[in-house]
Amino acid sequence: MELKYESSIEKLSREKKVIFEPGVKFFYKFDYAPEEIWINKEILVQLNITPKCPLNCSFCYIKNRYNYDLDFNKILKLFNNLEKYYKELDIVYRINLTGGDIFYYYKIEELLILLRDLEYVIAVDLLINRFWNNKTKKILEIIMDKVTYIQMNVSVIKEEDLEYAKNMKKLVLLKYPIYKLSEKKLVNKIVDISIG
Repeated sequence: MELKYESSIEKLSREKKVIFEPGVKFFYKFDYAPEEIWINKEILVQLNITPKCPLNCSFCYIKNRYNYDLDFNKILKLFNNLEKYYKELDIVYRINLTGGDIFYYYKIEELLILLRDLEYVIAVDLLINRFWNNKTKKILEIIMDKVTYIQMNVSVIKEEDLEYAKNMKKLVLLKYPIYKLSEKKLVNKIVDISIG
């Protein structure tokens, strides 16, 4: 089956809302009948909940961008709206939590309880630096049944973080700034721990 994405691309290009690079193809799933769609109905929602972080990583994209947490009431409004699409179109959501460091969000426990209890949130991905301590591990237990993967910052993780991640039986992605090629020893250590 050939995808019929031209109408969306032409429209977006004409309205100058998207700049397309050669070889990049986009389409909107609502351009097709449901039985023709090769993707599922899951939509990714990324919430950058806080800029706060105890680190000062040179590769961090959030540094000096803003200095406030995402208002919890705005998150509640967002999920009220997302619920409408769930009810009308049977759309479910994968939530990606990121920041700074999500453990510094002022209502992290309330947010995780909310995500755990919403039936239309089917997966949660966590982008964290490391597990830090037993308190943060306890916080993660709230949502662990919905977690599909945890992305961790390779610059600060410790061996106990990887051991803990192994025991959780969740996919762990390691964020590594590739411009730091001089850290080959660190990469080898992580590989040894991961497969050992």
